[in-house]
Amino acid sequence: MLAPIFEDAADKAAKEIPDEGKVLFAKIDCESETTLGTRFHITKYPTLKLMMNGKIYKREYRGQRSADAMLKYVTDLLKDPTQMINNFEEYNTKVEERRPAIVAYVKAEHANLASTQYNLFRKVARDLRDDCKFYWVTGAVSDSYLHNGKELSIRFKPPRSKSSVDNLEFPSELKSYDELSTWATDKCIPLVREITFENAEELTEEGLPFVILFHHPDDKKSVELYTSVVNQEVLSESANVNFLIADGIKFAHPLQHLGKSTKDLPLVAIDSFRHMYMFPSFEDIR
Repeated sequence: MLAPIFEDAADKAAKEIPDEGKVLFAKIDCESETTLGTRFHITKYPTLKLMMNGKIYKREYRGQRSADAMLKYVTDLLKDPTQMINNFEEYNTKVEERRPAIVAYVKAEHANLASTQYNLFRKVARDLRDDCKFYWVTGAVSDSYLHNGKELSIRFKPPRSKSSVDNLEFPSELKSYDELSTWATDKCIPLVREITFENAEELTEEGLPFVILFHHPDDKKSVELYTSVVNQEVLSESANVNFLIADGIKFAHPLQHLGKSTKDLPLVAIDSFRHMYMFPSFEDIR
């Protein structure tokens, strides 16, 4: 059913986005190409995944199954997600306190949007558009962030941060996509994330097993300890596992299937999507 729609979307994209190599529609028979099916965690058919800058998008395409809807989705992905700011009024109204952001402060004379630096910044912004806001700031606003002759400073602005604690600075000059991408990904997508009923399906689509801390919502200490241990001891496994925290009151029903109740919190479990394995004792987490 999807095949003719997919073909139609590819034809429309070739006409609407004629730049050679700009957009590629591809089909993989995962029954014959089993290695590729396993590599990309394909568990159902059809699955529509997107790749940009050599990376698989975390979220699958779940929009309307029509050629026009697919074309619009791809076209939107190609738009520049970076917001331009050149005065204090725009800065104060556009930079959202509730969303994490990557902000580039640039000397006005070096703010050329055709520059290599801007193209690298925009490339990373496209990768992480769902996880962070990206701003390119020039004018008087940027001057207060540029010291010692600096022409460009890229900083991470955590959500709801205060001016005294925000702005963690990118430690290198902007010359490498890989360097900026690694740094920005680390800032925009924390190693330990919260799973909710709203984002559970998206996290599952990433195809990685879960290690979950179920905790009482008032229990901050276990969350801090779990996060600290993950960062110190199993950081090397971040490409193979999703480390998550979950409100044990809201997720009381899954706990019942494990023979546990909210009285047993905090608990750590591994979810392989086929089985749940309990870590014997949270006290042994170190």
